[in-house]
Amino acid sequence: KRKCDLCKKDIIAVYSTDKPHRVYCRECYHGDGWNPLDYGRDFDFSRPFFEQFKELQLMVPRQYAWVFQNVNSDYTNGAGFDKNCYLIFVSDHNEDCMYSYAIFYCRNSLDLYNCNECELCYESLTCQKCYQVYFSEDCSGSQNLYFCKNCNNSSDCIGSVNLRNAHYQIFNQQYSKEEYEKKKAEMGLSDRAGIAALQAKAHEFWK
Repeated sequence: KRKCDLCKKDIIAVYSTDKPHRVYCRECYHGDGWNPLDYGRDFDFSRPFFEQFKELQLMVPRQYAWVFQNVNSDYTNGAGFDKNCYLIFVSDHNEDCMYSYAIFYCRNSLDLYNCNECELCYESLTCQKCYQVYFSEDCSGSQNLYFCKNCNNSSDCIGSVNLRNAHYQIFNQQYSKEEYEKKKAEMGLSDRAGIAALQAKAHEFWK
């Protein structure tokens, strides 16, 4: 937390207060309250270049973070067009997401990496167009997956790998809908210990 060096309002910046840079909030940086041409200067050939370049860098204001048109998303960087997001980075067009990196057009999701167009997903990576996909990798166009890898256009699967257009499979074994729901209820997905045990089993099965 620090203050904008122009309007003096409190901001969340990537530059801490002990840094020598001039830091402006988004409104001030893109506003008309300062003129970049004021920082022009002649080059002194009798002095080292990098010494003069450093002086220029310390004088010219910097934007508080690399962000653009976010709403209620102060704790972000490398992010644009996000709403109600917290600690997401290099991510655009997301809403109600947290603790993620390189996500785009995602909603209501946590702990994602490199995911696109995902909703209500958790702790997954390299997934796209998924809904309610948890602890999974490299899945697309799928929903209601737990601990799955490389599954496309599939739904209601657990611990499976390399599936296409599949439904009601557990560790790549086919079940009826009723059998699947019964076995799922017995797996302990509602508590931390059950999830940890299933995660270890799934990662071993993926190999």
